[in-house]
This record gives sequence, C-alpha cells and structure tokens, in this order.
Amino acid sequence: MQFLMAYCGSLYNFYEFRFVDSFVYKSFDNDAMLILATNELKLKFSRDRSQLFLEFQSTFDKKKNNWYSFDLIRQLITGEDEYFSLMNADNAYFFKKNVDCILDLFSKNKVEATLEKLNRLEKKRSKKLFK
Repeated sequence: MQFLMAYCGSLYNFYEFRFVDSFVYKSFDNDAMLILATNELKLKFSRDRSQLFLEFQSTFDKKKNNWYSFDLIRQLITGEDEYFSLMNADNAYFFKKNVDCILDLFSKNKVEATLEKLNRLEKKRSKKLFK
C-alpha cells in the first residue's frame, strides 16, 4: 500500500481506477496480489518474496490470461532492451510519469496494435533469455 500511496494515488483519484480484486497468500512472506481496473486496462500489483511487480492486461483482449510485465511496457514506450520488472524507485517513477501514455496504448483504438507489439516483444525476450 505504501507504494500505491507514493506513486499511484492518481490512479484512483484522477484516472478512476477501482479496486477489483485482492488476495494474500499464506506464505512465509505473506505474498499478495492487488488488481486495479478501468474499463480499458487492468493493473496487477504482486508482492512476491517481498518484491513488488506490476503487470498489465487489456480488458479488450479476448485471451483473458494475457498479462504483460512492466519491462515489456517500458520497452514498448522507450525501445530499451532491458528486462527488469521489479518495481524499484526508477520503474515506479517511470510508471508515474507515463500513465497517460500507457493508458493511450491500451485505449480501444490502439489496443490491437499494442497487443501485437507486446506479443512480439515477449517472444523476443523469451529467445534472448532462453538461448
């Protein structure tokens, strides 16, 4: 919650995201998951072994299990070829400064092209990581 307050307060105040799901896993570190959503985009914040990750899902995607990691979204926006999904201060700041761009990428008129690009980036990442 501290992360949400520090970097994501505008999500529900300005962008009208709403809390749609949450879960705490009974594990050593009390791993957890929280989903925020608009009519176009879902954000899944996951705490795994005390590390925070963020994934994105289009509400227009017919494949309901397609979640895209933060590094792919960042790569789509910047062209960077780095694969670092941990929501550290740098990634959190990037997210905060690029929310409008991210929402635009997942808007109804751009989502099809965005998903195609993300799927290509995902395949490229898999090839690079599993050579």
